Amino acid sequence: MVTDKNPGDGQIAGRVFSFAWLSLMISGAVLLFGSAAASAFASALKNSGSSVPSSPWFSRAVQIIVMYCLGIPAALLFLRRLPVTPPEKRSPGFSGYFRFFLACFPVLVLGSVLGNVLSFVLSRGSAVNPVERITGDLNPFNVLTSVVLAPFFEELLFRRFLIDRTAVFGERAAIVFSAVAFGLFHGNLFQFFYAAGIGLLLGLLYVRTGRLIYTVTLHSLINLIGAVISPLVMQETAPPWARAVYFAVYAALTVAGTVVFIRGAVRLKFKPAPLQIEPSAEPRTVFLNAPFFGFLIYSAFRMITSLSG
Repeated sequence: MVTDKNPGDGQIAGRVFSFAWLSLMISGAVLLFGSAAASAFASALKNSGSSVPSSPWFSRAVQIIVMYCLGIPAALLFLRRLPVTPPEKRSPGFSGYFRFFLACFPVLVLGSVLGNVLSFVLSRGSAVNPVERITGDLNPFNVLTSVVLAPFFEELLFRRFLIDRTAVFGERAAIVFSAVAFGLFHGNLFQFFYAAGIGLLLGLLYVRTGRLIYTVTLHSLINLIGAVISPLVMQETAPPWARAVYFAVYAALTVAGTVVFIRGAVRLKFKPAPLQIEPSAEPRTVFLNAPFFGFLIYSAFRMITSLSG
């Protein structure tokens, strides 16, 4: 255990978490610079008389390049410098995996309510959920991003790269760190609460299985429901019975998921880690460092910007 009698390990943990937050800060800086460069490029094309920037696929293609070719890879590149201690590889079985799937629904509902209410209050009703701009248009780029690219790259960063490098100091600390970072990374209050909540479940699933395939597929399933199935049944052309069935199934899954979540939370236990930090030291070790506050400021800037439209 990391105690006052063993301050060296505590200092190592603090440096590792600081470096991990710094990597996310660098990723954020790359995203800001990439977005600014893309906007300047689009303006130059418009000034030259090109109609390309007005194409519906252009902005999504640029976002894919900036996020998945520049922003996230920048964090992965820096995180490679940290030593890796991956979780033991195990199978959750179908029942175990399905329980995680069910537990996502109450988290999504509660997190969405909190995010929407807070965004509405702070913006005085003027803020628009950025997710609606994506899910409202079921073009191939949006489906590719939501169901394939986002689940893979986000799980690679927030579960494999972050947890593999921090779980040595405690499973709980690594999971909470990964979840908070995941929520902040979304950059808007609409998504922060449910993204952080889902991040807790995905982090726990990864720690329990050590396999990215389980978190990627679960992440993809959740995005498929929210970004593809839900918009389809909510279209005006969709038959009323489809919406009724959808809401009935969603409500049933939410009730079942609430039971699963509560039972799982009561039984939840974490294995001691090789360099386990004391529970009382976890918050300050994970969060009380300059890079975290830097990333928090970056995320807050994005949240405020999203609220102002």
